[in-house]
Amino acid sequence: MKKTLWLVLLVSALFFGLGRSSETRTKPEQAQREQEKNRSTIIALKSGEPSALAYDGGTMRFLVSGGDTGGAWSLVELTEPPGTKTTWHRHNHSDQAYYVMEGVFTVKVGDKTYELPSGSYIFIPRGIHRPWLHFTDEARKEQTSETRRLRRSMTNISA
Repeated sequence: MKKTLWLVLLVSALFFGLGRSSETRTKPEQAQREQEKNRSTIIALKSGEPSALAYDGGTMRFLVSGGDTGGAWSLVELTEPPGTKTTWHRHNHSDQAYYVMEGVFTVKVGDKTYELPSGSYIFIPRGIHRPWLHFTDEARKEQTSETRRLRRSMTNISA
């Protein structure tokens, strides 16, 4: 009787142990397939690539579009002449980050005004009302990154 009981326990342990083992192997394989399906592509751009596109506030270069990152984020380089500004606005569905490459980037958030010279950075969470302004006499260049699917099309860049 004891031998039969031990045999049943051993067979049960092996059966249930192997079942769990194959189940744990399956989950990572499924996760791996999901990651492969949504994987971003490698993007390597040389200086001046891609060509700049003109818009009413200057020029822009789409360095990385939302399509390149599976909709996770985008990176755009903007070059704007003196006097460029926006009206009060907000982006309800995306955060924005700006890195100032040349000139001074001025952003007003509530009662606070940020004067950001070359080398400065600002992160603006979604839903924050603000305009950005350009008071200096020199052109300004900045890179902006957004957590939304910006495309390489001028019709899709408005907030």
